Amino acid sequence: MDNLSNLFEQFMELDGFVRLLIVLAATFIVGLLIKLIFGIKFKKRRASTILSMIGSILFFLVWFAGIIFALMQIGVDTTSILVGAGITGVILGLGSESIIADVLAGIFLIMDKDFQVGDTVALDDFRGEVVSMGIRTVSIRDTAGNVKIVRNSSIESVINQSKDKSVAIVRFPVSRDERIADVEKMVYAAIEKVYSEHAELFLAEPVYKGIDDLSTDLSSDEMVILITAEVSEAKIYDARRAVLRAVKVVMEECAYSESDDELSEEPVDDPVEKTVTAEEESEEVSDDTAEIVVVSEEVSETVAETVSDSE
Repeated sequence: MDNLSNLFEQFMELDGFVRLLIVLAATFIVGLLIKLIFGIKFKKRRASTILSMIGSILFFLVWFAGIIFALMQIGVDTTSILVGAGITGVILGLGSESIIADVLAGIFLIMDKDFQVGDTVALDDFRGEVVSMGIRTVSIRDTAGNVKIVRNSSIESVINQSKDKSVAIVRFPVSRDERIADVEKMVYAAIEKVYSEHAELFLAEPVYKGIDDLSTDLSSDEMVILITAEVSEAKIYDARRAVLRAVKVVMEECAYSESDDELSEEPVDDPVEKTVTAEEESEEVSDDTAEIVVVSEEVSETVAETVSDSE
């Protein structure tokens, strides 16, 4: 206690402007600590939501008290300010219905548990995770990192997508010329692959639902296959991308194996047969050459006889 009293006396001996700066700096540090401590995320979203609201209230109270105490250091009569603030507050309160509405709406949001910190919500055309709930505003951050700040009283309807488990819907086209048995075999292989590699993305193994669309248009040569998976809302897009990738990988593996089968079915030239064929061709050429020689000799004899007769 003596140390604290000595420290306070030393503080009061400082110049008034210096004391004002020290008070404001201390207020800033305390406010920052409140933000850090009460901004901690807990597994229980209810606890995070209540702490976020308490932290917001304490932050405003600390800054209000800090500013009043700082003004006292430079000789400002804070008593008259507080009295005036009380009278002015009544006047402003009558004309600041929106502020009161925001505060009351924030209290009811906490009590009704419509949504909490960490929930994924859709508000109008904006979808994201609730990152903080204050006495006047709610902050929502989407997957791109954009933060939307909404006044509590302006929230008329909201879709809480974290209340229950969500369903990732995966639709992809395949050729109608493909045999459905082959397609289903490929789909089941893709499901087994993605669930074994990314089980943390799913609440249960994905389910093959069958053909989701088979167009009667003769110009269309595709049919649409449907796969669904139970997931948490925060992982719905990651799960969908993982399923589509697994389908693509299995498709490529099937196409590669088919090409290998076709290559294996092509006839392989036998080098022994090639050698025999070459020998037969050479014998045929030699026979033809011998016949040509015989014919040429016969022609020569005929010409010689003709010449002798003419003589």
